[in-house]
Amino acid sequence: MDRFFGWINRINSILFLLVLIGVGIGTYLAVSEYRQAFARYELPDESTDATDEPAKPAVRLTLGEVDHIYGTDTSMIRLFSEDAGGRTGSGRNERMRNILFLSNDGQHATWLFEKHTNLLTDVDDLRLPDQPTRALYFEAVLTDSDGDGELNEYDLSAVALARPDGSGFTKILDGVDRVLSHEQIDDHHLAVVYEIGAAIWYARFDLDTFAKLSEQSLVDVPQQM
Repeated sequence: MDRFFGWINRINSILFLLVLIGVGIGTYLAVSEYRQAFARYELPDESTDATDEPAKPAVRLTLGEVDHIYGTDTSMIRLFSEDAGGRTGSGRNERMRNILFLSNDGQHATWLFEKHTNLLTDVDDLRLPDQPTRALYFEAVLTDSDGDGELNEYDLSAVALARPDGSGFTKILDGVDRVLSHEQIDDHHLAVVYEIGAAIWYARFDLDTFAKLSEQSLVDVPQQM
């Protein structure tokens, strides 16, 4: 009889152990499922977050005053963008983005650029005293040379010329760090002094064809003490 009850106790112990193992496995599976569900809830897919990012606010564009181009039947109106990083003018932060050319008879209106994303840093009408305008001179940022996603004063510049009515826009220099001076030296020629890298350059251009006539490196600029 004692052996019989001994076997019964052993069977009960084994059954109890199996129950504990089953409960443990079930608990582990339940906790794992909960953790996975919680992770899915707390960590949504990154692609979803990207689409939910707010869009950048639109940049406001405004027209400046009408400027008559001396000795021609054309006027120009500068187009500015208003943002936090531009130059300050008329109480606003402005960057010049384009120029609208208007014939004085009101029959023609053309933009210098097709898009309003370029940055014009200098505009000048080239003429001698009491003479009509020979050409228009521009310094402009046309490419994102530093790769920061913006066209700004930290990018390399291009120098360009155009006819007095805004037609024939032609780049005459590119990849310029800084223009030190430009001057119409006579009725047919323009001289430009500019910096590229560690060198100062001098170049002369024909105002009839916009061709480069000569170019020479003047001096290297020291980069440190």
